Amino acid sequence: GPLREELKDALSETSTRRRGFLDPGAVKQVNALFEAGQICWAQPWTLMILELWLRKTVDNCLDV
Repeated sequence: GPLREELKDALSETSTRRRGFLDPGAVKQVNALFEAGQICWAQPWTLMILELWLRKTVDNCLDV
């Protein structure tokens, strides 16, 4: 869908490791299970929204 690239970027191992907030292996597993159709959208969506929120709020505050 239209958010696939945004999800892929937000949940990438690079993004997860750089943030240091979540376990990259667990995030990768959630993403893989979602891609395989084994879990619903809610888990990867929540992780993506968390990362995007952190980028918008925390990262922007650090740039000031």
